[in-house]
Amino acid sequence: MTEPREPLGLALEIEVRVRDARRRLRWAWPARLLAREPEDERLVLYGDWERPLRRFKLEPGREPAEGGGVETVGIMSNRSLEFYELRKPYAVAALLARDWALQEYYARVTLPPQYDEAEGTLTLVSLGFDVQVRPVHDDGDLDYEILEHEPPEDPDEQGLAREALLELIELIERREGPFDPRALAPYVEKARKLF
Repeated sequence: MTEPREPLGLALEIEVRVRDARRRLRWAWPARLLAREPEDERLVLYGDWERPLRRFKLEPGREPAEGGGVETVGIMSNRSLEFYELRKPYAVAALLARDWALQEYYARVTLPPQYDEAEGTLTLVSLGFDVQVRPVHDDGDLDYEILEHEPPEDPDEQGLAREALLELIELIERREGPFDPRALAPYVEKARKLF
């Protein structure tokens, strides 16, 4: 990972949307643009402490986009640094305590994220796997758990999901990308100064 650069439209608010494998809207939350790194095709977003989390529960036979989902609003009790590689089939969020200490990472296996700058949205389509990653404080290692949920029906997307999960696990085990504390630190410092 490279040093964070000043984004165009610093602190621009972006709505992150997560759709399930059937393309139904399931989650949405606000975040702010912290860094935009064109050569890496990476967006880094910052999520405020106690930001709203919108969850869409499905009603049988109706799509949330058609008003068929029940929206509930919760509060996210963490800060987040969210790493979206626009050409990679996953996204990683470093979840931070109020005092900026790392609590855990949460990674999603997705289709490559779709960023719509004009609309101010970043949309992810989940491919059935999430990975919850926790630091093991006594030895500095990371412990992870793979969480499986609704897989895609498309065989090509199933294959992509398996490959992306393996790539993500390799990053975790090698402590690369956001999982490397030295790579994460400059983003934490920049967020602390700006927010």
